[in-house]
Amino acid sequence: MKKTIRNIKRLFFLLATFAGTSCALQATSSPSVVRFEQVANDASNLQLAIVGNSWGGNQPRIVQSADGQISLLYLRQDATGNPQWRLMQRNDSSSAWAEIATGHTSDNAHLLRDPVHDTLLVVAWPNGLPGIWHGPAFNQQAIPGSWQQLKITERHYDGVGIGSDGTLCLKASHEYFPPGVPQTLITDTDYICGKNNGSAYVWGNYNAVSTNYRHAYDYLYPSVKTPQGVGLLAISQRDLYKDAAGISKMAGFPYVFNGTKIWWSDPNANPVTINSVVNVAPLSCPSGVTAAPERRMHESYLDSKGRLFIGYLEIDTSVSPAKQQLFLAVADSATGNDFFTSNMGLPPYGSIRIYQGANGRLWLLWSNKGTRYTQMVLYPLVETGTGNTASFSLGTKYDLSGAFAPYAIDGNTFIAVPRGGSAPANVIDGIMGACTVSYTTGIDYSTANCYNADNSGNAKVFYFRIQLPN
Repeated sequence: MKKTIRNIKRLFFLLATFAGTSCALQATSSPSVVRFEQVANDASNLQLAIVGNSWGGNQPRIVQSADGQISLLYLRQDATGNPQWRLMQRNDSSSAWAEIATGHTSDNAHLLRDPVHDTLLVVAWPNGLPGIWHGPAFNQQAIPGSWQQLKITERHYDGVGIGSDGTLCLKASHEYFPPGVPQTLITDTDYICGKNNGSAYVWGNYNAVSTNYRHAYDYLYPSVKTPQGVGLLAISQRDLYKDAAGISKMAGFPYVFNGTKIWWSDPNANPVTINSVVNVAPLSCPSGVTAAPERRMHESYLDSKGRLFIGYLEIDTSVSPAKQQLFLAVADSATGNDFFTSNMGLPPYGSIRIYQGANGRLWLLWSNKGTRYTQMVLYPLVETGTGNTASFSLGTKYDLSGAFAPYAIDGNTFIAVPRGGSAPANVIDGIMGACTVSYTTGIDYSTANCYNADNSGNAKVFYFRIQLPN
Protein backbone atom coordinates (compact mmCIF):
# COMPACT_ATOMS: atom_id res chain seq x y z
CA MET A 1 0.00 0.00 0.00
CA LYS A 2 2.82 2.41 0.92
CA LYS A 3 4.55 1.58 -2.36
CA THR A 4 1.34 2.35 -4.25
CA ILE A 5 1.05 5.72 -2.51
CA ARG A 6 4.71 6.49 -3.33
CA ASN A 7 4.10 5.61 -6.98
CA ILE A 8 1.00 7.83 -7.10
CA LYS A 9 2.99 10.73 -5.60
CA ARG A 10 5.76 10.14 -8.15
CA LEU A 11 3.19 10.11 -10.94
CA PHE A 12 1.80 13.47 -9.79
CA PHE A 13 5.35 14.83 -9.57
CA LEU A 14 6.13 13.71 -13.12
CA LEU A 15 2.85 15.12 -14.42
CA ALA A 16 3.57 18.43 -12.72
CA THR A 17 7.10 18.48 -14.12
CA PHE A 18 5.84 17.67 -17.61
CA ALA A 19 3.15 20.35 -17.32
CA GLY A 20 5.76 22.88 -16.22
CA THR A 21 7.99 21.96 -19.17
CA SER A 22 5.05 22.25 -21.53
CA CYS A 23 4.22 25.73 -20.22
CA ALA A 24 7.85 26.77 -20.59
CA LEU A 25 7.85 25.62 -24.20
CA GLN A 26 4.59 27.43 -24.83
CA ALA A 27 6.04 30.65 -23.42
CA THR A 28 8.59 30.76 -26.24
CA SER A 29 5.91 30.46 -28.93
CA SER A 30 3.21 32.67 -27.37
CA PRO A 31 3.48 36.07 -25.65
CA SER A 32 3.28 36.00 -21.87
CA VAL A 33 3.55 38.45 -18.97
CA VAL A 34 6.74 37.50 -17.15
CA ARG A 35 6.97 40.54 -14.85
CA PHE A 36 4.28 42.55 -13.08
CA GLU A 37 5.59 44.62 -10.17
CA GLN A 38 4.26 47.53 -8.14
CA VAL A 39 6.73 50.41 -8.18
CA ALA A 40 4.83 53.12 -6.30
CA ASN A 41 1.50 54.03 -4.75
CA ASP A 42 1.95 57.81 -4.46
CA ALA A 43 1.61 59.00 -8.08
CA SER A 44 -0.43 62.12 -8.80
CA ASN A 45 -3.97 61.47 -9.99
CA LEU A 46 -5.65 62.90 -13.08
CA GLN A 47 -8.23 64.90 -11.12
CA LEU A 48 -5.67 67.29 -9.63
CA ALA A 49 -5.15 70.84 -10.91
CA ILE A 50 -1.48 69.94 -11.41
CA VAL A 51 -0.34 67.56 -14.15
CA GLY A 52 -1.47 63.99 -13.51
CA ASN A 53 0.85 61.00 -13.83
CA SER A 54 -1.17 59.39 -16.65
CA TRP A 55 -1.95 62.65 -18.49
CA GLY A 56 -0.86 62.95 -22.12
CA GLY A 57 0.42 59.55 -23.16
CA ASN A 58 3.01 60.84 -25.62
CA GLN A 59 5.83 61.06 -23.06
CA PRO A 60 8.79 58.66 -23.01
CA ARG A 61 8.66 57.36 -19.44
CA ILE A 62 10.46 53.98 -19.42
CA VAL A 63 13.80 52.91 -20.93
CA GLN A 64 16.04 49.89 -21.13
CA SER A 65 19.80 50.49 -20.96
CA ALA A 66 22.39 48.50 -22.95
CA ASP A 67 22.93 46.09 -20.04
CA GLY A 68 19.19 45.44 -19.71
CA GLN A 69 18.70 47.77 -16.73
CA ILE A 70 15.11 49.08 -16.53
CA SER A 71 14.42 52.63 -15.39
CA LEU A 72 11.11 54.48 -15.23
CA LEU A 73 9.81 57.88 -14.22
CA TYR A 74 6.53 58.94 -12.66
CA LEU A 75 4.98 62.11 -11.21
CA ARG A 76 3.83 62.72 -7.65
CA GLN A 77 3.19 65.63 -5.27
CA ASP A 78 5.81 66.71 -2.78
CA ALA A 79 5.01 67.57 0.84
CA THR A 80 3.86 71.08 -0.19
CA GLY A 81 1.58 69.82 -3.00
CA ASN A 82 3.86 70.77 -5.90
CA PRO A 83 4.58 68.37 -8.79
CA GLN A 84 7.74 66.29 -8.52
CA TRP A 85 9.27 63.73 -10.87
CA ARG A 86 10.80 60.58 -9.44
CA LEU A 87 13.26 58.37 -11.32
CA MET A 88 13.19 54.71 -10.29
CA GLN A 89 15.50 51.84 -11.22
CA ARG A 90 15.02 48.09 -10.95
CA ASN A 91 17.48 45.75 -9.24
CA ASP A 92 17.50 42.62 -11.40
CA SER A 93 18.79 40.45 -8.55
CA SER A 94 16.06 41.32 -6.05
CA SER A 95 13.37 42.77 -8.38
CA ALA A 96 13.24 45.72 -5.95
CA TRP A 97 12.82 49.32 -7.14
CA ALA A 98 14.80 52.25 -5.74
CA GLU A 99 14.84 55.98 -6.37
CA ILE A 100 18.02 57.20 -8.09
CA ALA A 101 17.04 60.85 -8.71
CA THR A 102 14.19 63.28 -8.16
CA GLY A 103 13.39 66.88 -9.03
CA HIS A 104 10.63 69.45 -9.34
CA THR A 105 8.58 70.34 -12.36
CA SER A 106 5.62 72.62 -12.94
CA ASP A 107 4.48 70.56 -15.91
CA ASN A 108 5.32 67.37 -17.76
CA ALA A 109 8.40 65.18 -17.30
CA HIS A 110 10.10 62.76 -19.69
CA LEU A 111 12.68 59.99 -19.31
CA LEU A 112 14.99 59.15 -22.19
CA ARG A 113 18.18 57.19 -22.81
CA ASP A 114 21.02 58.62 -24.89
CA PRO A 115 21.72 55.68 -27.23
CA VAL A 116 25.22 56.94 -28.03
CA HIS A 117 26.47 57.32 -24.44
CA ASP A 118 24.00 54.89 -22.80
CA THR A 119 23.08 57.46 -20.14
CA LEU A 120 19.72 58.46 -18.67
CA LEU A 121 18.15 61.87 -19.32
CA VAL A 122 15.21 63.62 -17.67
CA VAL A 123 13.51 66.60 -19.34
CA ALA A 124 11.07 68.60 -17.18
CA TRP A 125 9.84 72.14 -16.45
CA PRO A 126 11.17 73.49 -13.12
CA ASN A 127 9.62 76.92 -12.40
CA GLY A 128 7.79 76.80 -15.72
CA LEU A 129 10.92 76.68 -17.91
CA PRO A 130 12.60 73.60 -19.44
CA GLY A 131 15.61 71.85 -17.99
CA ILE A 132 17.51 68.63 -18.52
CA TRP A 133 19.07 66.32 -15.93
CA HIS A 134 21.91 64.19 -17.26
CA GLY A 135 22.88 60.92 -15.55
CA PRO A 136 24.63 59.61 -13.61
CA ALA A 137 25.03 62.81 -11.56
CA PHE A 138 21.67 64.30 -12.67
CA ASN A 139 22.77 67.88 -12.32
CA GLN A 140 20.20 70.27 -13.78
CA GLN A 141 21.04 72.19 -16.97
CA ALA A 142 18.73 74.86 -18.41
CA ILE A 143 17.52 74.41 -21.99
CA PRO A 144 17.99 77.76 -23.77
CA GLY A 145 15.21 79.63 -25.59
CA SER A 146 12.45 82.19 -25.24
CA TRP A 147 10.03 79.68 -23.78
CA GLN A 148 6.65 80.69 -22.41
CA GLN A 149 6.83 80.50 -18.61
CA LEU A 150 3.64 78.97 -17.23
CA LYS A 151 2.11 78.23 -13.84
CA ILE A 152 1.71 74.71 -12.44
CA THR A 153 -1.97 74.74 -13.45
CA GLU A 154 -1.10 75.43 -17.12
CA ARG A 155 0.32 73.11 -19.78
CA HIS A 156 3.08 73.63 -22.35
CA TYR A 157 1.76 70.67 -24.37
CA ASP A 158 5.34 69.57 -24.88
CA GLY A 159 6.89 66.63 -26.67
CA VAL A 160 10.38 65.13 -26.45
CA GLY A 161 12.19 62.55 -28.57
CA ILE A 162 15.73 61.32 -29.17
CA GLY A 163 17.28 59.94 -32.36
CA SER A 164 19.65 57.03 -32.85
CA ASP A 165 22.52 59.55 -33.23
CA GLY A 166 21.76 61.07 -29.81
CA THR A 167 19.98 64.18 -31.12
CA LEU A 168 17.33 65.22 -28.60
CA CYS A 169 14.48 67.59 -29.53
CA LEU A 170 12.01 69.41 -27.29
CA LYS A 171 8.81 71.05 -28.55
CA ALA A 172 6.24 73.25 -26.78
CA SER A 173 3.13 75.13 -27.86
CA HIS A 174 3.26 78.90 -27.37
CA GLU A 175 -0.21 80.43 -27.28
CA TYR A 176 -1.24 84.03 -27.91
CA PHE A 177 -4.42 85.70 -26.69
CA PRO A 178 -5.21 88.82 -28.78
CA PRO A 179 -8.52 90.52 -27.89
CA GLY A 180 -11.56 89.03 -29.58
CA VAL A 181 -9.73 85.90 -30.83
CA PRO A 182 -10.70 82.51 -29.34
CA GLN A 183 -7.97 80.80 -27.34
CA THR A 184 -5.92 78.07 -29.12
CA LEU A 185 -6.49 79.80 -32.49
CA ILE A 186 -3.10 81.53 -32.70
CA THR A 187 -0.18 79.34 -31.65
CA ASP A 188 3.54 78.96 -32.31
CA THR A 189 5.46 75.72 -32.28
CA ASP A 190 8.63 76.38 -30.29
CA TYR A 191 11.38 73.78 -30.46
CA ILE A 192 15.09 73.14 -30.10
CA CYS A 193 17.44 70.21 -30.67
CA GLY A 194 20.80 69.36 -29.13
CA LYS A 195 23.40 66.63 -28.57
CA ASN A 196 25.55 65.50 -25.69
CA ASN A 197 29.22 66.37 -26.10
CA GLY A 198 30.23 63.95 -23.36
CA SER A 199 29.73 66.26 -20.40
CA ALA A 200 26.78 68.53 -21.26
CA TYR A 201 24.19 69.17 -23.96
CA VAL A 202 25.11 71.55 -26.77
CA TRP A 203 22.01 73.13 -28.28
CA GLY A 204 21.25 74.29 -31.80
CA ASN A 205 18.88 77.06 -32.84
CA TYR A 206 15.79 77.87 -30.79
CA ASN A 207 12.96 77.96 -33.31
CA ALA A 208 9.53 79.59 -33.05
CA VAL A 209 7.28 79.00 -36.05
CA SER A 210 3.64 80.03 -36.39
CA THR A 211 1.24 77.12 -36.86
CA ASN A 212 -2.09 78.94 -36.26
CA TYR A 213 -4.36 76.31 -34.65
CA ARG A 214 -2.98 74.61 -31.57
CA HIS A 215 -1.51 71.18 -32.21
CA ALA A 216 -0.31 69.31 -29.14
CA TYR A 217 0.64 65.93 -27.60
CA ASP A 218 3.46 65.61 -30.14
CA TYR A 219 5.41 62.42 -30.81
CA LEU A 220 8.91 63.51 -31.91
CA TYR A 221 11.35 61.57 -34.09
CA PRO A 222 14.70 63.38 -34.51
CA SER A 223 17.25 62.54 -37.23
CA VAL A 224 14.98 60.46 -39.44
CA LYS A 225 14.02 60.57 -43.10
CA THR A 226 11.45 63.26 -43.88
CA PRO A 227 10.10 64.76 -47.12
CA GLN A 228 12.77 67.46 -46.65
CA GLY A 229 15.65 65.03 -46.07
CA VAL A 230 17.00 63.88 -42.71
CA GLY A 231 15.59 66.04 -39.93
CA LEU A 232 12.90 66.23 -37.26
CA LEU A 233 9.64 64.40 -37.94
CA ALA A 234 6.64 64.76 -35.65
CA ILE A 235 2.93 64.11 -35.42
CA SER A 236 0.60 66.20 -33.30
CA GLN A 237 -3.03 66.30 -32.20
CA ARG A 238 -5.29 69.17 -33.23
CA ASP A 239 -6.56 70.47 -29.87
CA LEU A 240 -8.91 73.48 -29.99
CA TYR A 241 -11.10 75.39 -27.58
CA LYS A 242 -14.77 74.97 -28.56
CA ASP A 243 -15.11 78.53 -29.93
CA ALA A 244 -12.03 78.09 -32.13
CA ALA A 245 -13.48 74.77 -33.36
CA GLY A 246 -16.81 76.43 -34.22
CA ILE A 247 -18.79 74.54 -31.56
CA SER A 248 -19.54 77.32 -29.09
CA LYS A 249 -22.73 75.57 -27.93
CA MET A 250 -20.83 72.48 -26.80
CA ALA A 251 -21.63 71.53 -23.22
CA GLY A 252 -19.21 70.15 -20.62
CA PHE A 253 -15.50 69.70 -21.38
CA PRO A 254 -14.65 72.65 -23.69
CA TYR A 255 -11.80 71.24 -25.83
CA VAL A 256 -12.10 69.44 -29.16
CA PHE A 257 -9.55 66.77 -30.22
CA ASN A 258 -10.22 66.33 -33.90
CA GLY A 259 -7.55 65.36 -36.44
CA THR A 260 -3.76 65.03 -36.54
CA LYS A 261 -0.97 66.63 -38.50
CA ILE A 262 2.47 65.33 -39.50
CA TRP A 263 5.11 68.04 -39.56
CA TRP A 264 8.82 68.10 -40.32
CA SER A 265 11.71 70.52 -40.29
CA ASP A 266 15.46 70.91 -40.56
CA PRO A 267 16.11 72.45 -37.11
CA ASN A 268 19.39 74.00 -38.23
CA ALA A 269 18.15 75.60 -41.47
CA ASN A 270 18.17 79.36 -41.88
CA PRO A 271 15.41 80.45 -42.03
CA VAL A 272 13.65 77.58 -40.26
CA THR A 273 10.34 76.50 -41.73
CA ILE A 274 7.82 73.87 -40.74
CA ASN A 275 6.17 71.87 -43.47
CA SER A 276 3.16 69.77 -42.69
CA VAL A 277 0.41 67.59 -44.06
CA VAL A 278 -2.93 66.80 -42.43
CA ASN A 279 -2.86 63.02 -42.34
CA VAL A 280 -5.98 62.37 -40.24
CA ALA A 281 -8.45 65.01 -41.37
CA PRO A 282 -10.87 66.50 -38.80
CA LEU A 283 -14.38 65.11 -38.90
CA SER A 284 -16.91 67.60 -40.24
CA CYS A 285 -18.95 69.44 -37.66
CA PRO A 286 -22.52 70.39 -38.73
CA SER A 287 -23.70 73.77 -37.47
CA GLY A 288 -25.62 73.83 -34.23
CA VAL A 289 -24.18 70.62 -32.77
CA THR A 290 -23.64 70.47 -29.02
CA ALA A 291 -21.35 67.40 -28.95
CA ALA A 292 -17.91 67.53 -30.50
CA PRO A 293 -16.75 65.07 -33.14
CA GLU A 294 -13.41 63.51 -32.32
CA ARG A 295 -10.43 61.98 -33.99
CA ARG A 296 -8.20 61.68 -30.93
CA MET A 297 -4.68 60.27 -31.26
CA HIS A 298 -3.69 57.59 -28.76
CA GLU A 299 -0.43 56.39 -30.26
CA SER A 300 2.34 56.94 -32.80
CA TYR A 301 5.21 54.62 -33.68
CA LEU A 302 7.89 54.90 -36.39
CA ASP A 303 9.08 51.47 -37.52
CA SER A 304 12.41 50.42 -39.04
CA LYS A 305 11.02 50.88 -42.58
CA GLY A 306 10.14 54.55 -42.02
CA ARG A 307 6.42 53.93 -41.66
CA LEU A 308 4.55 56.04 -39.14
CA PHE A 309 1.75 54.20 -37.33
CA ILE A 310 -1.03 56.32 -35.80
CA GLY A 311 -3.72 54.96 -33.49
CA TYR A 312 -6.77 57.15 -32.92
CA LEU A 313 -10.32 57.05 -31.56
CA GLU A 314 -13.08 58.42 -33.79
CA ILE A 315 -16.42 59.65 -32.43
CA ASP A 316 -18.80 60.74 -35.18
CA THR A 317 -21.49 62.97 -33.62
CA SER A 318 -23.18 63.77 -36.94
CA VAL A 319 -25.18 60.55 -36.58
CA SER A 320 -27.48 59.46 -33.76
CA PRO A 321 -26.47 57.66 -31.72
CA ALA A 322 -22.85 58.81 -32.10
CA LYS A 323 -20.63 56.20 -33.74
CA GLN A 324 -17.36 55.36 -32.01
CA GLN A 325 -14.43 53.38 -33.49
CA LEU A 326 -10.70 52.77 -33.02
CA PHE A 327 -8.53 53.12 -36.11
CA LEU A 328 -4.97 52.43 -37.16
CA ALA A 329 -3.49 54.64 -39.89
CA VAL A 330 -0.05 54.22 -41.47
CA ALA A 331 1.86 56.96 -43.29
CA ASP A 332 5.13 57.10 -45.22
CA SER A 333 7.60 59.31 -43.34
CA ALA A 334 9.29 60.22 -46.65
CA THR A 335 6.09 61.88 -47.94
CA GLY A 336 3.87 62.33 -44.89
CA ASN A 337 0.98 60.73 -46.75
CA ASP A 338 -1.22 57.94 -45.39
CA PHE A 339 -1.44 54.72 -47.37
CA PHE A 340 -3.49 52.59 -44.97
CA THR A 341 -6.38 53.25 -42.58
CA SER A 342 -8.57 50.57 -41.02
CA ASN A 343 -10.49 49.63 -37.90
CA MET A 344 -9.21 46.04 -38.36
CA GLY A 345 -11.97 44.71 -36.10
CA LEU A 346 -10.69 46.47 -32.98
CA PRO A 347 -13.18 47.17 -30.17
CA PRO A 348 -14.76 50.65 -30.40
CA TYR A 349 -13.08 51.79 -27.16
CA GLY A 350 -9.80 51.48 -25.27
CA SER A 351 -6.26 52.51 -26.24
CA ILE A 352 -3.50 50.98 -28.33
CA ARG A 353 0.30 50.85 -28.48
CA ILE A 354 2.40 49.67 -31.41
CA TYR A 355 5.72 47.88 -30.94
CA GLN A 356 8.33 46.39 -33.27
CA GLY A 357 10.50 43.64 -31.80
CA ALA A 358 14.19 43.09 -32.44
CA ASN A 359 13.25 40.52 -35.09
CA GLY A 360 11.21 43.14 -36.99
CA ARG A 361 7.83 41.71 -36.08
CA LEU A 362 5.06 44.24 -35.36
CA TRP A 363 2.64 44.01 -32.44
CA LEU A 364 -0.46 45.91 -31.27
CA LEU A 365 -1.18 46.13 -27.53
CA TRP A 366 -4.80 47.05 -26.71
CA SER A 367 -5.85 48.05 -23.20
CA ASN A 368 -9.05 49.15 -21.54
CA LYS A 369 -10.58 49.71 -18.10
CA GLY A 370 -13.28 47.05 -18.32
CA THR A 371 -16.42 46.67 -16.23
CA ARG A 372 -15.00 43.79 -14.18
CA TYR A 373 -11.24 43.82 -14.87
CA THR A 374 -8.42 45.55 -16.74
CA GLN A 375 -8.33 44.29 -20.29
CA MET A 376 -4.89 43.82 -21.86
CA VAL A 377 -4.76 42.08 -25.23
CA LEU A 378 -1.80 41.62 -27.59
CA TYR A 379 -2.09 40.99 -31.34
CA PRO A 380 0.60 40.43 -33.96
CA LEU A 381 0.16 42.85 -36.86
CA VAL A 382 0.00 40.77 -40.03
CA GLU A 383 1.42 42.62 -43.03
CA THR A 384 0.27 41.92 -46.59
CA GLY A 385 2.18 43.49 -49.46
CA THR A 386 5.25 45.73 -49.20
CA GLY A 387 6.19 49.37 -48.99
CA ASN A 388 3.44 51.91 -49.58
CA THR A 389 1.02 49.27 -50.82
CA ALA A 390 1.10 47.23 -47.60
CA SER A 391 -2.02 46.53 -45.59
CA PHE A 392 -2.30 45.27 -42.03
CA SER A 393 -4.63 43.00 -40.10
CA LEU A 394 -4.80 41.56 -36.60
CA GLY A 395 -3.33 38.12 -36.04
CA THR A 396 -3.96 35.68 -33.20
CA LYS A 397 -5.48 37.29 -30.11
CA TYR A 398 -3.49 36.82 -26.88
CA ASP A 399 -5.51 37.83 -23.83
CA LEU A 400 -3.07 38.79 -21.05
CA SER A 401 -5.65 40.41 -18.79
CA GLY A 402 -5.31 37.96 -15.92
CA ALA A 403 -1.79 39.14 -15.11
CA PHE A 404 -3.03 42.66 -14.31
CA ALA A 405 -5.80 41.76 -11.86
CA PRO A 406 -7.20 43.16 -9.64
CA TYR A 407 -5.87 46.62 -10.53
CA ALA A 408 -7.85 49.17 -12.58
CA ILE A 409 -5.81 50.74 -15.38
CA ASP A 410 -5.93 54.53 -15.59
CA GLY A 411 -5.05 56.02 -18.97
CA ASN A 412 -2.88 54.43 -21.64
CA THR A 413 0.24 52.39 -20.99
CA PHE A 414 3.77 53.78 -21.50
CA ILE A 415 6.25 51.44 -23.21
CA ALA A 416 10.00 51.51 -23.90
CA VAL A 417 10.47 52.50 -27.56
CA PRO A 418 13.22 53.87 -29.85
CA ARG A 419 11.98 57.50 -29.74
CA GLY A 420 12.79 57.34 -26.02
CA GLY A 421 16.22 55.84 -26.70
CA SER A 422 15.50 52.14 -26.08
CA ALA A 423 16.73 49.64 -28.65
CA PRO A 424 14.12 47.22 -30.06
CA ALA A 425 13.96 44.01 -28.03
CA ASN A 426 11.90 40.85 -28.01
CA VAL A 427 10.15 42.01 -24.87
CA ILE A 428 7.71 44.87 -24.26
CA ASP A 429 8.67 46.77 -21.11
CA GLY A 430 5.88 49.03 -19.94
CA ILE A 431 4.22 51.11 -17.22
CA MET A 432 0.61 50.77 -16.17
CA GLY A 433 -0.87 53.55 -14.07
CA ALA A 434 -3.74 52.34 -11.89
CA CYS A 435 -6.56 53.80 -9.82
CA THR A 436 -6.49 53.98 -6.03
CA VAL A 437 -9.46 51.63 -5.91
CA SER A 438 -9.05 48.13 -7.37
CA TYR A 439 -11.69 45.80 -8.77
CA THR A 440 -13.84 43.67 -6.50
CA THR A 441 -14.69 40.25 -7.89
CA GLY A 442 -18.23 40.07 -9.21
CA ILE A 443 -18.96 43.81 -8.87
CA ASP A 444 -19.08 46.33 -11.71
CA TYR A 445 -16.36 48.97 -11.41
CA SER A 446 -17.29 52.60 -10.72
CA THR A 447 -14.94 54.90 -12.64
CA ALA A 448 -16.23 57.81 -10.54
CA ASN A 449 -14.55 56.20 -7.52
CA CYS A 450 -11.19 55.60 -9.25
CA TYR A 451 -9.39 57.88 -6.74
CA ASN A 452 -11.96 57.33 -3.97
CA ALA A 453 -15.33 59.08 -3.96
CA ASP A 454 -13.73 62.45 -3.10
CA ASN A 455 -10.83 62.12 -5.63
CA SER A 456 -8.33 62.32 -2.77
CA GLY A 457 -6.47 59.11 -3.55
CA ASN A 458 -3.12 58.58 -5.24
CA ALA A 459 -2.48 56.57 -8.38
CA LYS A 460 -0.48 53.35 -8.37
CA VAL A 461 2.42 52.65 -10.74
CA PHE A 462 3.15 49.15 -12.06
CA TYR A 463 5.96 47.85 -14.24
CA PHE A 464 5.25 44.98 -16.62
CA ARG A 465 7.22 42.92 -19.12
CA ILE A 466 5.64 40.94 -21.94
CA GLN A 467 7.91 38.26 -23.39
CA LEU A 468 7.51 38.03 -27.18
CA PRO A 469 8.11 34.91 -29.23
CA ASN A 470 11.62 34.60 -30.65
